[in-house]
Amino acid sequence: MRATEKKLVLLSVALAACAVVFLALLWADRKPPETAKNGYYFTNYPSAEALQAVSVENDESSIILVQSNGTYKALSDSPVPGDEREIAQFFQRICYLPLLRMVEGAQASDGQYGLTKPQATVLIQDAAQGGTMFLLGNTVPGGEGFYACLAGDDRVFIMASSYAELFLEHTDHFLDLSLFPSLEGDGLADLMEIEIGRDGASAYRLRQAGSIGGTAYFSLEEPWHLLLGAEPVKNALLTPLRQLEGFRVLEGTPGADYGLTEESDFFRLGFRDGTSATVLVGPREGDAIPVMAEGSATALLVPAASLSFMDAEAEEIMGRVLLRLNVNDIKTLTLGPHTYEIKNSAGELRVIRDGSPWDAAVFLNTLFPALNHISIGGPCEDSAGPELLRLHISSSVAEESISLVFRRLDGRRCAVEINGQTAVWCDLAAVSALLDAAD
Repeated sequence: MRATEKKLVLLSVALAACAVVFLALLWADRKPPETAKNGYYFTNYPSAEALQAVSVENDESSIILVQSNGTYKALSDSPVPGDEREIAQFFQRICYLPLLRMVEGAQASDGQYGLTKPQATVLIQDAAQGGTMFLLGNTVPGGEGFYACLAGDDRVFIMASSYAELFLEHTDHFLDLSLFPSLEGDGLADLMEIEIGRDGASAYRLRQAGSIGGTAYFSLEEPWHLLLGAEPVKNALLTPLRQLEGFRVLEGTPGADYGLTEESDFFRLGFRDGTSATVLVGPREGDAIPVMAEGSATALLVPAASLSFMDAEAEEIMGRVLLRLNVNDIKTLTLGPHTYEIKNSAGELRVIRDGSPWDAAVFLNTLFPALNHISIGGPCEDSAGPELLRLHISSSVAEESISLVFRRLDGRRCAVEINGQTAVWCDLAAVSALLDAAD
């Protein structure tokens, strides 16, 4: 998509500059200044504030970026606004555009350099109404960089790939392609709910149970209620959600063209202030998947790998381990007839069993590891037999509690009731240490 005359006029209006300046730059014979070491460069500005506008037009896309008093904007055909941070970083990068060397005897009018049909045309205008317009052509054999020339100048230069690629990639990356408020830094503390849905119906839902030392703890609310350790949720959901954003704006009508409807798969994030963000997810086929934030009229493409969490079941979000708690997450543990109280004072762990002091080292080396090594075999759909073991954990995290009942199944399997609901099964050997401790 090439830059249109409408865009150039829009840029002129935005900058209160006349179009004649742009046309003059098109034909001006602007020679790159020479450094003391006989080097060359296309731009050499002291800071980004010296730049007023940049027009980038390449084989795939085009965009106009403007800066005024430290505010950065994008002017394009897309309804998506510019990403100020991305644009600001780009302006910083292009203040100085050095060239590796001049190609002796080469002429830009010679088609072999790709400058008669350039891959990219770049116009940089500064606040003094001056500027530079240059073209990027073919890749230099051997990967040294790309051929480049100034508009109206027949000399051919080589620009390093690290600079040239700034202008050759799709310009959608200058747009704000985020789908929901950022979860970086303090943003995670405001994330209170995560719901994953398939075919328009909820598959599982998590709620933030509390935050300790900057670590957010989540409880599985559906299909069963269970406090989860921080690490499984971080690995399975929080990390991919932090990194999730689009890389391309899709054209057309999202619902009709990309299968983004009320019956689509979706995920919903609920925040502390009562707001929520629902993202519809299209068919997960190929390397890129269409998505759309509910209420938006624009669909985006995201990498398929970034949405792998959409296919995970609840037990996978748990890390396929029934419990994965820090010892300090436990206030009391009732195991069979015994009740253990866990206290931590001045960094010293104390364990009290049935009202009497208990060896903390024994607890840490035997009972506690047994709690955290109960692997989940999968969902339980069989009828459970007699009760083998019952345990209850009162957590120090937001007064959450966990009740588990283990019942015998066929062979070497146990059904696990989670807070009164038969949910998953595990191997009998996984709870043998707990059975011994309950005697």
